[in-house]
Amino acid sequence: MIWAAIMAGLTAGLVHVLLAPDHLAAVAPFAIGKRARGWHPGLQWGLGHCAGVLLMGSLAFMFKDLVPMDLISSSAEKLVGVLLIGIGAWGICKSFAYRKAELAKAPLALGAVHGLAGSSHLLGVIPGLLFPGPGAVCAYLVAFGAGTIIAIVLFSLGLGALPNRIHRTAIIGSSAFAVVIGGYWLIA
Repeated sequence: MIWAAIMAGLTAGLVHVLLAPDHLAAVAPFAIGKRARGWHPGLQWGLGHCAGVLLMGSLAFMFKDLVPMDLISSSAEKLVGVLLIGIGAWGICKSFAYRKAELAKAPLALGAVHGLAGSSHLLGVIPGLLFPGPGAVCAYLVAFGAGTIIAIVLFSLGLGALPNRIHRTAIIGSSAFAVVIGGYWLIA
């Protein structure tokens, strides 16, 4: 049963990241042009996201009647929208700048806020609670987090390896995409 929980958690984590354009839009402007260190923004975002999900899940579990989870989640969604627009604007400006400014810990912070936002990550976590026994539940949850981190690191690494000749176009495109997704989060 543990192996089934691990495989289900890994799969759910991978799917959770790769089917969410907001996750990809949050990391892309940071990863493009990083070459061998392209994985780093993805790792930061993934760790932040897992921390945010863990915090939100813990609050929901321990204080479900006392903490206004809907208010926290909807506020975090709006904040993610604003942050995505900001990242998109930063990425577009970065693409035209002679000296490239870096926001070293921004992916970590954005991932944490992202983990607090919405319910899609909780929908990925809830199936793990159906496994019998605490060992299988914990295995699923750890594997879900690992799947999330693996997926975003691989995506980030792939973007980091893009050829130099398309960096500016890729940054502008991914940054514009971040602005669009951020705008959607603000009005949705």
